[in-house]
Amino acid sequence: MNSKMMMSASSALMCALVCGVAVDVYGQTKMFNYSLPNNPNTRAEFMRQGVGDRGFHFGNLELSPYVNAEYKYNNNVDTDRHKYHDSSLSIRPGIDLKYTGNNWGLTGNGWYSRSWHKNYDELDSRRYSERLGYWYQTEGGLRIVLSEQYTHSEDHDSIIDGGRGIWREREELRLSGVVSYQLGERTGVALGMQYHDMDYKRNNKYANLYGYDEFAMELELSRKLSERTNFLLAGGYQTYRSDGTSRGYNHRSNGYSVMAGLGSRATERITYRALTGVGFWDYSGDVNTAWKYSLNANWMISHKWALSLAGSSYFQPSERDRNQSVQTYTLSSGLSYRPIKRLSTHLDAAIRYEQNEYASDGRDDSWEEMVSVRLRGDYHLIRCQDFSANLYSSLEFNKEFSDRDDYEYDQFILRVGLRLFY
Repeated sequence: MNSKMMMSASSALMCALVCGVAVDVYGQTKMFNYSLPNNPNTRAEFMRQGVGDRGFHFGNLELSPYVNAEYKYNNNVDTDRHKYHDSSLSIRPGIDLKYTGNNWGLTGNGWYSRSWHKNYDELDSRRYSERLGYWYQTEGGLRIVLSEQYTHSEDHDSIIDGGRGIWREREELRLSGVVSYQLGERTGVALGMQYHDMDYKRNNKYANLYGYDEFAMELELSRKLSERTNFLLAGGYQTYRSDGTSRGYNHRSNGYSVMAGLGSRATERITYRALTGVGFWDYSGDVNTAWKYSLNANWMISHKWALSLAGSSYFQPSERDRNQSVQTYTLSSGLSYRPIKRLSTHLDAAIRYEQNEYASDGRDDSWEEMVSVRLRGDYHLIRCQDFSANLYSSLEFNKEFSDRDDYEYDQFILRVGLRLFY
């Protein structure tokens, strides 16, 4: 289950880089996390069992093309109380890239998707995305991780996958980087930065949504307490520019946070990173204070079972309401089970709670709570030399609660797909 956790890029990456703790946020962070080779996340490690190298090899360069064909049934395509249902077909070709050098490497991915609906052809959409990642490390303790991602989407983004849960056409650009250095045998330091630009397209059929751009940075100190556990102290700063501010309001807002906690590889199979503290948020001159937390935990129970847990809290400008600040709390968990070599199953659950903190234009504070549960199975049909085919299916349930009745809805989404890759 991955999103945008508080200081999402830096916090998740620092978990892998500074603490040596494997991370798998199951989508709770909105950023891609490029872990070093010796720090794979639990879900990825679990899925790679029994899978060899893929693609075309040109020296250290690996290129792996693939194509997905998917049928989807959605009983609530507008995510509202009216429940208009429809089914669709989509196809998504793409390519994965990997290059490994001496103490450095590149990863990348690009894809393009088209979907066609049976009843409501105005919902036909196209999506495309590309991402690149770079990592570098030295024997002297220096580590660098950089990532970039651009996505154009017109589809529902589940909170299980780190999304906001809003269906709307949008463009996103994400840039992030983390530099860490081991100052001595017991002390390490890391600096993480990220830039995130969200741009919603106007649509006459729906109420407007309001995008933003964000710059965030976090400095984290790590002090070794024992062979397996580090004490962590982190300070963060973030600034937003919101598209949802009226004349007379400052479109810039700033946030600060201080957190402390532990990062540990408790055993060879259990890792965790937990911090808590306080955050301050200045939105158009109105200052809010709230409890902050950031949690990532992984348990490789056995070669058949794996469990992960993630959560965080953060402030940001509202994407629904003008001149509004939102405090968000998230928590998610994922359980993976591989009963046989060819079959893997996953049960994921996520909850997201939002509280409006700054009332304006006569509107009272309001709240929203979204709950999502998804069951997915992947079956390895064919592996013939370098060619493979996987069949997958998933059933997802989404439910939103709110003190505003027009925001409440429930939704079922069924997916059945075939993935061919080389």
